[in-house]
Amino acid sequence: MTRDKGLAAGDWLRHQRELRGLEVREVAIALGVATQTVYGWETGKHRWSDERAEQLAKILKLDILEVRAGLGLWVPPTYEPPGPMDRAEEMLDALEADIAEIRERLEGMDEDRRQAVKEVARALAPDPESSTG
Repeated sequence: MTRDKGLAAGDWLRHQRELRGLEVREVAIALGVATQTVYGWETGKHRWSDERAEQLAKILKLDILEVRAGLGLWVPPTYEPPGPMDRAEEMLDALEADIAEIRERLEGMDEDRRQAVKEVARALAPDPESSTG
């Protein structure tokens, strides 16, 4: 792997990590490596193994082929990376699963606690009248 290819893989990793709000330390712990190793991957100083790519796919909740392509590892010649609509559908599915989990948890709470959670959610929600766009 050339330095440029490694750096491109590192940029991809950093983007994916930041997109999910993950810190370098969190990725390092999840992979069972030192934070310096993750920094090395992000700066193109260290190479990726197939095993680590599989672990990363689980952490990032991405398809293994997408991770392998992002890291510059071998993928089948017929591989097509997911497009924006594929991503949107995945995000919608994840949101629907989160909403279902929240509803389930709310149903198990007493009324006072449920009201407190709803008030916190309203306080955290962006004000639609103050949004720009």
